[in-house]
Amino acid sequence: LVVMTATNRGITKVFDDLMSFDEEGCEFYTHETPQELVGKTFDDAIVYYRTKNALPIAIIPSSNPSKPLVNPSATERLISGSKVTYIAKNEVQ
Repeated sequence: LVVMTATNRGITKVFDDLMSFDEEGCEFYTHETPQELVGKTFDDAIVYYRTKNALPIAIIPSSNPSKPLVNPSATERLISGSKVTYIAKNEVQ
């Protein structure tokens, strides 16, 4: 993190927004995969969450919840029982 902040101006603001719980910043949320995304790709999830002002960043597979797939392949399929972690200002309903 120290190297990133030294070489990338403004990155501290990004981390500050992600790590703070104020009205301006975003938060991390994790929820069961929405039924309409079961069987769809992570790329489909990006499109779905974009319409809700959110950005999916990981899939937590139900078969191995201790090994989340962070920044998974666009073709990775979401399965029933898996969870999606996303960044957003507000929780997606």
